[in-house]
Amino acid sequence: MSEVSTQLGDDAIALLIQLIQTQSFSREEAGTAAILEQFLTHHAFGAVVEGDKLTGLGSNDAGASAVSLLAVFRYFYDQPTAFNLICAITAEEEVSGANGVKSILSELGKIDLGIVGEPTGMNAAIAEKGLLVLDGVALGRTGHAARDEGDNALYKALDDINWLRTYQFPNVSEMLGPVKMTVTQISAGTQHNVVPDECRYVVDVRPTEC
Repeated sequence: MSEVSTQLGDDAIALLIQLIQTQSFSREEAGTAAILEQFLTHHAFGAVVEGDKLTGLGSNDAGASAVSLLAVFRYFYDQPTAFNLICAITAEEEVSGANGVKSILSELGKIDLGIVGEPTGMNAAIAEKGLLVLDGVALGRTGHAARDEGDNALYKALDDINWLRTYQFPNVSEMLGPVKMTVTQISAGTQHNVVPDECRYVVDVRPTEC
């Protein structure tokens, strides 16, 4: 192993030790965020230009895409075209937010073609799977684990999850392949000796045009 690789490994372990030693729960990550910020070789909001490289938060995804699309829009704005060109720089795409592209769709009319800015190394990506997130819940009846009572919601959820794991959609996209369903989260129970009456799980679904 080279000296560089060894140093990178040592740095990674040292950073992980710091992160583990810092209390961090979901939505309470200020402490770990501060550690990671100090570890960065460039300030996230520094916007440093070195040669032909710009470093900073959003310099690649999706700031570069946004300014590139704006440049193309400005170029064609005064050109005679046979189509109506619209440039929309929107947000909230990760959560399908109401203030994102959904808020302007009704004003755009019929859309024949859309170009989405992504850092793809100047290679056009002509298709992509969609995203559907399902929140599932299985309901049972609580009881004491030592006695033959209750209706275990966790077992019910496992039946559902096993179905999701093995189900194959009949139609398969020639370009994108099969629709994929993956259970990514599960939560049930409050104590080791109590039969859970509720089990929640999350399913990540990647649909195709089929």
